[in-house]
Amino acid sequence: MESLESLFYSSIISKNIDKYIKITKEEDIKNLPNNAEAKYELLRGNVTSNIVADLSELKGVEDLGDSIKVLAGTKWKDVIGYSPELWSIMDFSVGGTISLGDEGFGYNEFGELANRVTVEAYLNGEKYTGKYRGGIIYAVYIKKENKPLIFKQYTGSEDIVLSKAKSLLSENILPFRDISLIKDNEGTRLIVSYTQVREILVKRYIDSFSATSPFYPELSSIGKYIYMGKTNLQNISFDLLKNSKYAYFTFRGNSVYYVISSDVKLNIPSTGQEYAFDKFNGCILCGKCVNVCPHSYQRGSIVFSPLGFFVLSAIGKEAQVSNCHLCGICEEVCPVDLNIVDLLKQKSALNSKVPNVQLTFPSKKSIILTAISDNLLEDALKLIKYFSLRGVKLGIITLPDPIDKIVKGQINLENARKLLENVDEIITLTPEETSYLIVLKSVKILDITFAYSMLENIVKPLMEGKKVHFPCFYSEKKFYGCSYEMLNLANNEGYGENKVNAEITLCPLAAKKLGIKSYIDLLNINLDMSDANKLHSEISETLSTLDRVFEDAEWYKEIEPKLYEKIFSEAIDKVLLSKNYFEIFYYYLNMDKLEFKNESIKSLVKNEIEKLLRSSDKD
Repeated sequence: MESLESLFYSSIISKNIDKYIKITKEEDIKNLPNNAEAKYELLRGNVTSNIVADLSELKGVEDLGDSIKVLAGTKWKDVIGYSPELWSIMDFSVGGTISLGDEGFGYNEFGELANRVTVEAYLNGEKYTGKYRGGIIYAVYIKKENKPLIFKQYTGSEDIVLSKAKSLLSENILPFRDISLIKDNEGTRLIVSYTQVREILVKRYIDSFSATSPFYPELSSIGKYIYMGKTNLQNISFDLLKNSKYAYFTFRGNSVYYVISSDVKLNIPSTGQEYAFDKFNGCILCGKCVNVCPHSYQRGSIVFSPLGFFVLSAIGKEAQVSNCHLCGICEEVCPVDLNIVDLLKQKSALNSKVPNVQLTFPSKKSIILTAISDNLLEDALKLIKYFSLRGVKLGIITLPDPIDKIVKGQINLENARKLLENVDEIITLTPEETSYLIVLKSVKILDITFAYSMLENIVKPLMEGKKVHFPCFYSEKKFYGCSYEMLNLANNEGYGENKVNAEITLCPLAAKKLGIKSYIDLLNINLDMSDANKLHSEISETLSTLDRVFEDAEWYKEIEPKLYEKIFSEAIDKVLLSKNYFEIFYYYLNMDKLEFKNESIKSLVKNEIEKLLRSSDKD
């Protein structure tokens, strides 16, 4: 049976793959068969072999002083902070750039980037160090920039900026480090850069230019097609620029390296690559979703990311990788705004677990437990006690729907309407539930509040100086690592490598899995069984003093049963009405741990407490 990884790469390159090998260290490259071919990135690079070596996860940068050592799968965006003297598109890998002959910043002065760097690579099983001459790259050595650089730009309409570029390039020798033309969301501009000592040499070329910050080209405004390669300056026309959604050109005399994205097919006379994105439902294989996808980390494979979902959809295998918890961070980083979450919902088959606890004691403000949080009853009780001590009553209710229905927003709304009849605000213990339960707003006017937001002013000062984990659903759509607890609840697919380094988390589920404190723990609320024992003693003593009265009323049960119940009710109420809501509720939940004279007495006490707890539902 083919692995999902093999199917994944087969789908990408439209060729059957016999073997997929993930490369994470140099030893993996040494052990590759000679006919293995490298993929440093998902989008780019043609593979003719049926054995693929995936180097996209071979990442890392080592600072060597005047140079840096960059592992082949590292993207330029992770290199730029080390002040390299050259770079290419931030979304491209360094190994991919060198092996595919990309150019980039520094092309005008240095010429081909591959001739400016040194590589460690393996060719036919033998390692070599020097200029790239084929094979599989392990690492690239890049010099650091040691001179101050100045950047200037010329802005205007597409035709004016292109005319300016061609006019400038009509000169034989230009003393610029780099000359690039960019069209993106910010407009069209020509950017030149040079070392400070060349100010006199370049002055006559840049009278109409203004100062700007360093430019790091990044794919944006992606269309249906991407083109990249080299061509002659004469092939860069106004029509080509006008039909581009995004364009990056870097020049060296009459030679132009380009990366262009458009919604229409373009005819560019050149040696280059063309990629169309209709095959994968619009996914451009940029991989930005992979680095923020908890499901991908849970399973330790890129295949379980949205990217894997779209690639496998081309061969009808996407359902096998769709069981995520729909955090939606992927949609925030997707450059083509794909509706990822809704597509995943349609294919996912999640856990149908229902709550183990069923509680129905609603109040205007009520904590809501679901199949996600029913194991967090103790946390709910701490919150009820905390607010009860401050004069605020919190009810508690359980939504009976299974996890899969909650995650997908397919809650039984008619049942929910009845459950929430006397509730104006539901309070969730987890940030996930705050998101999933938004659908309840269609039932009635309802506030849905994550409990942390009610306590933020109290607990935030207590978190100062501490390492805090922000869960997926409360992270401003950034990824801070995952405990995988919510994911495993949703898909039963286990736990991935722990990437959370924190002392406190805003998710009680993560707290229990990781063995660290949650925001609720910072309240230092103790649940003491002695309070329940004390109330039980008072109830027992009260009932004991009325034994003769009950015995005398026993004969009257058959004639007027309500008389007996009234006497009992008044006796119990006399004790309970002197207690706060939490004391009564906590006692109620622990009644099975306490001893009663008989089951009949226990049942009567329980019924009386339930009536009392629900008597102020509408308060």
